[in-house]
Amino acid sequence: MAVAPEQYPATDSLSVSDRTPSRHSSIQGPYRDGSKDTSFPIYRRVESPGTVTDEIYARSLLGTGNGTPLSDAVGNLSRPQLHLKNGAFLGDVGYVSQSGYFHFAFNIFSAAAHPLHKYGVPPTFSPALSAISKDDSVVIPNYHPPGTVIASPGITVTQAVDPLAVQFDTTAIEGAVLVLPAGASREDLVDPSRFYPYLKEHATSWYQYYNGNSDRTAQDRHTANGTLCIVIGVDRVESWAMATFPVRNKHVGEPRRFRYIANSPDSPWKDDAGSTLHESKRLSDGAMGVVFLRVMTVALSSGEWSRNVAYIPPEEVQSYATLSTRAPGLGSRIRRVLPRLRLFSKEKTWADTTLIFHPSIVLSHILILTELSATVAVVPDSVWCSQLSGQTLTHEEVVILIRKIIDNFDIVTEDGIATFTSRGNDQKNMTQSKPPHSSMSSYVRWIIPWSVRSKSKDTRTKALENMKKVLSI
Repeated sequence: MAVAPEQYPATDSLSVSDRTPSRHSSIQGPYRDGSKDTSFPIYRRVESPGTVTDEIYARSLLGTGNGTPLSDAVGNLSRPQLHLKNGAFLGDVGYVSQSGYFHFAFNIFSAAAHPLHKYGVPPTFSPALSAISKDDSVVIPNYHPPGTVIASPGITVTQAVDPLAVQFDTTAIEGAVLVLPAGASREDLVDPSRFYPYLKEHATSWYQYYNGNSDRTAQDRHTANGTLCIVIGVDRVESWAMATFPVRNKHVGEPRRFRYIANSPDSPWKDDAGSTLHESKRLSDGAMGVVFLRVMTVALSSGEWSRNVAYIPPEEVQSYATLSTRAPGLGSRIRRVLPRLRLFSKEKTWADTTLIFHPSIVLSHILILTELSATVAVVPDSVWCSQLSGQTLTHEEVVILIRKIIDNFDIVTEDGIATFTSRGNDQKNMTQSKPPHSSMSSYVRWIIPWSVRSKSKDTRTKALENMKKVLSI
């Protein structure tokens, strides 16, 4: 991990207000010769789900519209006890780790000397608020009622209550389910956009905190641009049960059945075929876990990064991936076999580290490429959650989702901050054509021809062109 809670940042980090590079800053290094921006991770398509269940779980439940799913509801046990007790707080800053939990660093609604900051804060840290009040957030104690079952698309759920028993049937290539025996509460920040100027002021120092501001202070593990985020919503639980498949690629796409039985004397999960990875947990002493977060993702422009944050060598650039298709057809199977035979293989251009896929990484990258006058880009989860329709986020559907956002939102830069702003219904109806029902036909008949027909270089056209660059289409 880039910066564990017990680690301290580089001592020569710059003050964000100075905006003046030291003689060791990145602009003195590879960026001077016109090297391309390597700060963002690389988007990839994969033909097989693989066996990294944390990635599968996140990809599978992103489409449910609850925000960012966490496969590890407890998280890093070295966090301060107050944080472990509550699971997460509004205003937490960090990133979603490859292990499926939120890697907490500090909180923007707590003073530097607060117990939450037992391992320190960035050198230029100042809180956005001295404390969060009841008027700053909305709490719904029983947002997810007891017995709630959240399953990824393609899973048939048959449920009985008292006692709770659930059967899951599917032929999906990958998937995940979440059972909440005691339900879950929800807390959300009111009007996160009022903190955008604060993010602009401090985002650079946060990336320096994780990465260093020069080659001399660079961390062994980079935190990529577009991956740092601020928690603006939390779903807390005292008990939960999760299951993810596949655990092996041998039987991808074959029919599978597994069950959850709450009152079982041993494990509540029943899976005779052993085709799922599952867990069931209940916390004690009032401690809470977190199953979903809503976050604001923040990214820096290439110029801001190059002037102030340590350079990421091309061979250390991370990647994040979605499935090429949700159906294990013949073409998909052939493409999975070819790399094993070393036929038609491309040279690898990314590090072994694979980040968990998140739509806001794509969206923040598009904002930075489109709005060249922006210093930072901010993307709250509400932007992409509002455009979901219960789909599995394979590559085809990710492309459609991003296109819908470009159609339904204006890209606005104000005071150096690039964001998506929802377009009014009347204007949206005039500019949006209705896509065909099939995701593949949408991709072929709706998105690609639209880019060919677009001649004017307005913001939407630029955004679509940059979407094609980011998603490699």
